[in-house]
Amino acid sequence: MSESRTRFYLDKRNGKIMGVCAGIADYFGWDVTLVRIGFAIGAIMGGGSTILAYLAIGWIANAKPNTLYDQSPERVEFWRDVRVAPKRTLRDVSKRWLAPVVPVSLTFSGNSTA
Repeated sequence: MSESRTRFYLDKRNGKIMGVCAGIADYFGWDVTLVRIGFAIGAIMGGGSTILAYLAIGWIANAKPNTLYDQSPERVEFWRDVRVAPKRTLRDVSKRWLAPVVPVSLTFSGNSTA
């Protein structure tokens, strides 16, 4: 399996049961506590459909590869931004690395006699 920084993975290292809430929080850049509270409220009010969705995600999704855990915080934040808003991130990267093009105008002053 090739690891992709833009895929959804279960975050078993930071998860409590199956790593689903931690994976969702990592993927979208949200606080894992808020995701867990949302799942708890959904389980209570959803009549069990949230629990079935949780179990399905836990069995279908792959675990996060160990190589993706050992990254600098800047790199993690960059790839999280790519996942959430890829067009905005591309625009930011273009602004950062491409120097603005300044048109050069050639003006000649003075009298030209031929």
